[in-house]
Amino acid sequence: MIKYLTKICFIILLLINLSCTNSLFRNNAPKKVVNSYYGENGMPNLNYNLASNPEYFQFVNDTKTTPLSGKNSKDYLAFYKNKNIKGYGSSSNYWRWEVSYTSAQINSVINKNLYDLGENRGKNVYTLKNGKWIAGRVSVNPVGTVKNIKVVKRGRSGVVMDILVEGSKGKFVVTKENNVRKLLSFSPSSLNGTGSVKLIGKNGKALSGGTTLFPSAFFSVEKRSSGFKIYGGGFGHGVGMPQWSVKDLTSAGYDYDEILERYYPNTRLSKASSVDGFRGDLRVGITRNSRPEHQNITISSCGKIKLKSGWGSTSVSKNTKILFEICNGEVIAKANGKVLMKSKEKIEVTSSEMVSVNSIVRALKTRIPSYRGKFEVTPYGKTSLLLINVIDLEEYLLQVVGSEMPLSFGLEALKVQAVAARTYAVNGVLEKKYKKYNFDLVDTVASQVYNNLDESEVVNKAVKATKGRVLTYEGKIIPTFFYSTSAGYSATPQEIW
Repeated sequence: MIKYLTKICFIILLLINLSCTNSLFRNNAPKKVVNSYYGENGMPNLNYNLASNPEYFQFVNDTKTTPLSGKNSKDYLAFYKNKNIKGYGSSSNYWRWEVSYTSAQINSVINKNLYDLGENRGKNVYTLKNGKWIAGRVSVNPVGTVKNIKVVKRGRSGVVMDILVEGSKGKFVVTKENNVRKLLSFSPSSLNGTGSVKLIGKNGKALSGGTTLFPSAFFSVEKRSSGFKIYGGGFGHGVGMPQWSVKDLTSAGYDYDEILERYYPNTRLSKASSVDGFRGDLRVGITRNSRPEHQNITISSCGKIKLKSGWGSTSVSKNTKILFEICNGEVIAKANGKVLMKSKEKIEVTSSEMVSVNSIVRALKTRIPSYRGKFEVTPYGKTSLLLINVIDLEEYLLQVVGSEMPLSFGLEALKVQAVAARTYAVNGVLEKKYKKYNFDLVDTVASQVYNNLDESEVVNKAVKATKGRVLTYEGKIIPTFFYSTSAGYSATPQEIW
């Protein structure tokens, strides 16, 4: 009887512990998904459609304490000012950051960036006219002198959804997380000779001296006599899995599958081979200066290269550079000045060894990248070429996981990244975002960073340990968004997109 009661008590304690753990993950924060402050700032409200909110993305609390009530703007300012807040992700210097603008700098930055946003994303730029918000383009130097900057809509996570700029020439609102970040970005062109601006991290040291995209939209604005100071946290959009939180969680003893459940709740680990519509390999567009179009392409290999097209096939000896050019929509392959092959469709490239692309350089390698799999060189219009790497999913991950997450985070964290990256890639195949180019993904942050670093043993182990595993929801693959650093609370798609 005593043995039986002991077992019951143990089960009750276990359930209580799990309940508390889950509470730490997702509760104790502002209750409303969207918090509007238009009325208290004397402005007419601005309504627009929000993205849907799937069950596999939920609000997650990464703080170990819960200091954010979200009652008012002062509460948010105190939260983002507080460098002593600890949580999963606080080992990153982006956990808390600050940036100061002089009056001259904020005038230059806001006027330049607001005009650019109006030109490119006018539907998210609003001007107050006759008591109504009107979306569209704005004039050059639209704001004049910046009088104030206020947050007028936040998501439950604290992310800024709408930001108000009051100037000598009018009042403007910019909506959506990415646009808010663009508005405050301090590149040399937006500063326009008004001096330097530095992003200062949690440790008091400069993280950046210029950026084309503000680190995150998790921040508060403080007006000062000399200009404006912004206190914030995090790096990235805030949806899905924060990588520095993964690092801290694995250091605290969490397993990779527990972490995946934390950031992608209600999902299950499935086999990629079971996903309807996935063929087993990937078609990755290799970019040059972040664009998929090439004017010419040069490749080589330590092994013999075979070229194949409608013309037939030919072989080229190892270490021979092959130049691909385009003329009137036709791909021309040359070696040592001699034409090897022509095609108006594609030329396939295979080798027994990895193939190097000599015509591009990857920043972190500072040298030419080499690839597994095979290549297709295809015409794109009359004057451009596309370079497509056709590669097995598992081999692709060997050059993605380490490019997306620091190796120093360790094996268990890299397992988390491997599953997220594998799932993201399979979803990319089904999403068909790059259908017009006839590939599934690109090799930049627009998809996932691919082949920025050489392969490593620890990444190989992480990929092998999670082989074939992807996340599904109700039997369907999901888009496993991830980002660098949390500011304490992760957002839902509804708050961001």
